[in-house]
Amino acid sequence: MSSNKLTPIRHPTLENHHRVPVIKFDNKYEIYLSDNFVKIYEEGELPDPIKTQMAMVRAGTRGLVTETPSLSASVYECPKVDSHLADVGWQPCEGLYVLVLPTKYLTYMEEQVYNAALTYRRVDGVGFIASDRPTFRTLEDYEQWLHLGFIASDRPTF
Repeated sequence: MSSNKLTPIRHPTLENHHRVPVIKFDNKYEIYLSDNFVKIYEEGELPDPIKTQMAMVRAGTRGLVTETPSLSASVYECPKVDSHLADVGWQPCEGLYVLVLPTKYLTYMEEQVYNAALTYRRVDGVGFIASDRPTFRTLEDYEQWLHLGFIASDRPTF
């Protein structure tokens, strides 16, 4: 299977909206704003619109959330059992969310990253990563990490 980049893609029916991957990792949320470009939030720092959508997804999910994603189905497609969430977001697997966000809000979040000082964070098993870089570049990277059940000191290097 080809590499599934974690990046926003246009929503098929909502004009000026994107389906945006969000990974919860080490009590941080990595919101994928574009290719290899993220905004990272601590658990308590998530913006209210994101918190609200995450709560709606968690409360409204009817389908089974498994530990590993099914690479045979696109994580960017809302599961039929959760079609009532198609304009809000869904949870394809443990720790991975896809939120439906207005394009203007994505632009606003990108500007926040550009205007912030670049810092580096230590990710066990990876090393130091710039504050605007994702821990996982592709769905396969994330799936491999989940599948192998790495502990904090054994995370893959990229």
